[in-house]
Amino acid sequence: MVIAYYASWKAPVYPVQQIPADQLTHIYYAFAHVSADGLCVLGDPQLDLHQESGVQFGAGEGSLRGNFAALKHLKEQHPHLKILISIGGWGASQHFSPMAQTAESRARFIDSAISQFLLGSFPDIHPENAIGIFDGFDLDWEYPTEGGLEGNLHHPEDAQNFTLLMQEFRVALDLLSQDTGQHYELSIAVAAAPKRITNDLHLKDLSEILERINLMTYDFTGEVGPVTTFHNNLFAVEGAPFDLQYSTHLTVQTALRLGVVPEKLVLGLPFYGRMWRGVNRDNNGLYQPNPGEFSDVDLSYRNLIDKYLVPESGFEPFYHLEAEVPYLFNPDSGEFITYENPRSIRSKVFYGKARGLQGVMFWELAQDNGELLNTIHQMLDKQD
Repeated sequence: MVIAYYASWKAPVYPVQQIPADQLTHIYYAFAHVSADGLCVLGDPQLDLHQESGVQFGAGEGSLRGNFAALKHLKEQHPHLKILISIGGWGASQHFSPMAQTAESRARFIDSAISQFLLGSFPDIHPENAIGIFDGFDLDWEYPTEGGLEGNLHHPEDAQNFTLLMQEFRVALDLLSQDTGQHYELSIAVAAAPKRITNDLHLKDLSEILERINLMTYDFTGEVGPVTTFHNNLFAVEGAPFDLQYSTHLTVQTALRLGVVPEKLVLGLPFYGRMWRGVNRDNNGLYQPNPGEFSDVDLSYRNLIDKYLVPESGFEPFYHLEAEVPYLFNPDSGEFITYENPRSIRSKVFYGKARGLQGVMFWELAQDNGELLNTIHQMLDKQD
């Protein structure tokens, strides 16, 4: 199974028509939002429904254009493809907690999600034009109980309420299936930190409701970390000079210890890197004191190939055999980059297959130049 997140706002530079659907089993369209009054709403109505995309369903008033029309056309061309709407994300998780607090508020949210994304009831769009695009929902609540973007709302009962929300969502989808004859998928994306999946979620209970749990096994480090290190390492490094060392393996093992069966776990791959500036030259920039200059420049794999993995860039490439991850360092500028490449992708896909995981997902399509997805596709049968 290969799941690709598609960032809707990237459509101007990476339109839906460019998606290599023959290499995917699923597309997760990011994002729908939770509104302040607890409803599921479009992330960008103009981009989703109305913007010229080269495809249109219907004519005149009530016609469907935008990314959703392009997705519907893509699905017609690739009948094997499943498309889920992903709700939330880093920038749109503020209102999950109050929405999930009562049975009534959860029901309102679920009804609003189903009526739009499965039954096509969008404002100003005729339902027959918008039905048949989506096959289910992926909830990306970042994060229950604590953390996430400043201003996010939290409640001590978030973990239990999230489980109730998913249980009630599953019941509603199964009732709809009785009418339509179609099975609808339900998944969540969860943070990689063992503390979060242990304390902030009832992960085993959730796994029994869901088709899959997508592990966001990346962004292990950042501005607050003590030293420069990897944001996506497969394994921990023995003797690394800091106490709390995350790894993909640790996240998977934590989920398994909590009682989740491997067949419900999906391994997350980042198609982007992270950069520090002002790093000491020692040890080729690795495990140096965090200089506090964490850069937000475009470090998509596509951009890394064009600008940083070329001789004139001044960056030297390295590969850490124990962590199974590449990194770059420029000794003149003091810039350290942690990222993913085909070699590390192969290691992670092999790891997932060897342990019986359901598959892999990645963030996100527009960040690739084709090399990373091709690597996945070569190793993982798309029909798995």
